[in-house]
Amino acid sequence: MKFTDMGSDDPVLARLILARLESLESAVQEIGKRVGPAGKTWLSPKEFAELRGVTTTTVREWVKGGRFSEKAHRVQVTSGGQKVNQFHATYAPQELEAKK
Repeated sequence: MKFTDMGSDDPVLARLILARLESLESAVQEIGKRVGPAGKTWLSPKEFAELRGVTTTTVREWVKGGRFSEKAHRVQVTSGGQKVNQFHATYAPQELEAKK
């Protein structure tokens, strides 16, 4: 569908509408980055680091520094005895923002 099919042939209005749509698309993508993977409650260190725009080393330092409560961070032990850090998709980012 062309813009002119909507009853207007004003090229300035068309550019303004397209610019606004691009801006909204960009905003939605940014929100998606902050929200994290859809449907996941617990994130791996790699997923959490990507969400925050940092390295996994930084996330490890945050854990060692005690920046997360028990509701925001947990350690799962695999059947092989390996310890795996996990971060709550909602609480962990909130706690980091609160401690800035």
